[in-house]
Amino acid sequence: MLVGRWGAGEADFALRAGMAPAPRLSETAAIQAVWAWFIRNRDRDVPFAEVVARVRARAPGTNVERIKSEFARRHRRALRLGKWG
Repeated sequence: MLVGRWGAGEADFALRAGMAPAPRLSETAAIQAVWAWFIRNRDRDVPFAEVVARVRARAPGTNVERIKSEFARRHRRALRLGKWG
């Protein structure tokens, strides 16, 4: 069992989902960290539910609509800059 910033349920979820425990981040920092992970794993099909789980593991309670809009914005920017595809 992990002790410290993680509650019992959060730590259990993080370990079962294959994620290493990370300190809680602001929503923006959590979304950026998961975006960086997503870019490194863009060659595989990553379900949005996994993206949400990873963001919420870092910043619990992050709104799904915020995650969706931030990922859409970052994706549009990557396309515009020629860094996607």
